[in-house]
Amino acid sequence: MKRIAISFALCLAGICAAAQHQGDKYIGIGVAVDIQNMKSKDSSPYAKTYTEPATTTFAFQGEIGYFFADYFKLALGVGLPYLSTPTAKTADGKWLHNKTIGVQFNPSISRYARITDDFYYAPEIGGALEFGKVRQDQPSGEKESRGYYGWTLYFQFLSFEYRINSTVALGIGVGSLSHSYARVKEKEGDSFSQTSQTGFKFNEGSLALRFYF
Repeated sequence: MKRIAISFALCLAGICAAAQHQGDKYIGIGVAVDIQNMKSKDSSPYAKTYTEPATTTFAFQGEIGYFFADYFKLALGVGLPYLSTPTAKTADGKWLHNKTIGVQFNPSISRYARITDDFYYAPEIGGALEFGKVRQDQPSGEKESRGYYGWTLYFQFLSFEYRINSTVALGIGVGSLSHSYARVKEKEGDSFSQTSQTGFKFNEGSLALRFYF
């Protein structure tokens, strides 16, 4: 009975064994997507409800990672985020959008734990610094362009890595708790508009292909 208990304890220890060893490193490419549908009310006398176009975020990113110790990874990503947000509906039924195009720098740290021989749980804490341009559709058909910058702090609690072989791995991320801040320059003068947001996000996902060396 004592041997069985010891064997069971060793099995549990194996589940949490390090996915990678100190000194391991990789380069990778990835994409992240966040799509949200929002409902509003029509301005008709009957207040008929309708669904706005989705607020959509795409981000393409390159990444380098380094295991500074067994279990723990540091990574730095450089991405190109794109955000499209519906703002208003014109009389002819056309939606106007704010479209954001920028550059993002994303440092992070992850802790790996083995689930199976090839599959690992890797929750991630990180931040992102972003800047770029916001292009706003106007009812006249013109577009206004303004500069912006912002930052985000996040904890991605549903993050995994599947080792296809000793060299190639697939990273999968779903869901995060985050706080973000953005500052957009006004059209005239030196004033800015500011927004911040905190909350859980379950409607976002990311995929990354990593090459270890």
